[in-house]
Amino acid sequence: MKRQLLRSLKCFGFHEFKISRVEWTETTPETRNQNHTEIVRHASPAQPRPRTVPQLLTAKDLEARLKVDAKTIYSWVRRGLIPYVRIQSAVRFREHEIADWLEGNSFHLGHRP
Repeated sequence: MKRQLLRSLKCFGFHEFKISRVEWTETTPETRNQNHTEIVRHASPAQPRPRTVPQLLTAKDLEARLKVDAKTIYSWVRRGLIPYVRIQSAVRFREHEIADWLEGNSFHLGHRP
């Protein structure tokens, strides 16, 4: 019964929803259909979570920011030295991951007395 309810909600376009309470009672086919229709009528889709797309950089963008040749950047990608995202055949870099990568790979000289 619960599975049928979920299928019905998806058929009506409610793909993300929250069921707060489920009651199981003995019903006749007529009241079952009436209750089912009432549930579907009062169901409301859950609010979709806002998703943000991270700022993506191309190798050319990264070349300008890091002052490193694009061929070197692609070499780092092949060797797995730099974080990247592949969108089919295109290689892109998430701005925040590059910032974290730079911070993690930075060498800081210690203070000398």
